[in-house]
Amino acid sequence: MLRAAIFDLDGTLADTMEALGEGMNRALAHYGCPQRTREELLECINYGSREFVRRAFPADFPQDKIDEALIYYKARYAEVWQKTEVPYPGIYELLDKLKALGFKIGVVTNKMHEITVPLTEKLFGEGYFDAVIGQGPYEPKPDPASTMAVLEAFGVEQSEAAFIGDSHIDMRTAKNSGLTAIGVAWGYRPESVLWDEGADAVAHDADELFELLTEDGI
Repeated sequence: MLRAAIFDLDGTLADTMEALGEGMNRALAHYGCPQRTREELLECINYGSREFVRRAFPADFPQDKIDEALIYYKARYAEVWQKTEVPYPGIYELLDKLKALGFKIGVVTNKMHEITVPLTEKLFGEGYFDAVIGQGPYEPKPDPASTMAVLEAFGVEQSEAAFIGDSHIDMRTAKNSGLTAIGVAWGYRPESVLWDEGADAVAHDADELFELLTEDGI
């Protein structure tokens, strides 16, 4: 039986693309590069901030300036991340019900740690999650280090925890960590991607996710 749930953030708990897109397009404009659509930027996310910049910028952008562009992008995103105002429908209720059952809940994301913490506090309140880790302290997902650190803090076994996310990176993270892999179909990647990456189950709304997390034998 599961006792802990670790969630991805972007595309799983909340739709953050408006702010991500605005931050990136401000950075692209600064360097005289073409603006990107939401759909184009969706192809660039999930791999961490540096890869987001590298993939969003044109292929002929000087690679020795990527780190400089990353610093500029981070500063611009820091100005607009507050535009992510609410989680996806049913997420508040889902998390409250899990907490009431005694679940440990955490967030592990490739979003910058210095923004992940205030964003989760803005959406859910300070101290709501039992652990929150963004990109910075550990290697980015799908490296299992951050997830394993959360499990250790929770004091639960791998067999007692699920990793929930909307992307191939999240399913790989779950598998690399030895956790149950649950995909969510409302995020940034097609459902087929989740199954192809070995999802144990896919939820189509928050109620179904609650059932998957609380039923025996998933």
